Amino acid sequence: MISQASTTKTTASARCRNLRCERDNLAILSGKFGTRVVRVVGRAADLYYDWKVEVLGSPIWAIDARSDAPAFTNLGFVMDAQLIPLAGTEDVELAVA
Repeated sequence: MISQASTTKTTASARCRNLRCERDNLAILSGKFGTRVVRVVGRAADLYYDWKVEVLGSPIWAIDARSDAPAFTNLGFVMDAQLIPLAGTEDVELAVA
């Protein structure tokens, strides 16, 4: 019998191999409340979320990466599926209105 912990660990490790974004990429965060431009700060130390992102512009309602609680924040956790990477933006400056 397979325990739920080992199933969760297997699912998390499989997700690590199929990530679309990388650290320091710019990406579009798509959610039910709209889209925002974000910078991928690094990997999230979490089994559910994949990335820690910095929202460029005004804050959004998300799980705050500093307090691990829901809040209006510019630094939050997201899943890789919520991000659309902007290819070739490593050296591009982006102005957000």
